[in-house]
Amino acid sequence: MSGSLRFANSPSHAVQPAPDVHALELAGIAGEFPSPQAGPIVVGVDGSASDDVVVAWAAREAALRHCELLIVHAWQSDGVGRAPYAPPCDVGHDKVRADEARDVLVTAVNAALAVAPGIDVRTMAVAGRPAPTLLDAAKHASMLVLGRNRRTDAAQPTLGPVARACLRQASCPVTTITPGYAFRRSITPAAP
Repeated sequence: MSGSLRFANSPSHAVQPAPDVHALELAGIAGEFPSPQAGPIVVGVDGSASDDVVVAWAAREAALRHCELLIVHAWQSDGVGRAPYAPPCDVGHDKVRADEARDVLVTAVNAALAVAPGIDVRTMAVAGRPAPTLLDAAKHASMLVLGRNRRTDAAQPTLGPVARACLRQASCPVTTITPGYAFRRSITPAAP
């Protein structure tokens, strides 16, 4: 599937009718769609202000699909991207970045549990390049969720290099969420 697009109405995908809400209510799972054992929903976080919205969306989706949420944060290790003349960090760059990663993940877990308190959440912090880390974490995922930039200039791309790399190479569906995205907080079944 890497690098290709498939549409729901293509011959390789059978279009499934939407489940009958009344039948679901009779089965005792009002408003919830049963799903086979699915891989986790992987969400990438970078410590930016948009993380809360992206994580909340992914947590809500994990609750709907009854699957685990895996929150991933990756950072470049010491020396990568630093000028050779830059003074070293007193405590050690990797130690500082690991502490920052812990804080980013704690904030993300809190955002996920605020929206979907009953989901299983796992975290992963990696000293490495973000795109390969996310792609590796999403190998057996049911979805990869990433943030996108809010467009302020028509010439400015809304997808950064990490999101573009993941869209091109991911082995699962990729969803990008704009920071200003608003969604309903609760899931209610359709009226009869």
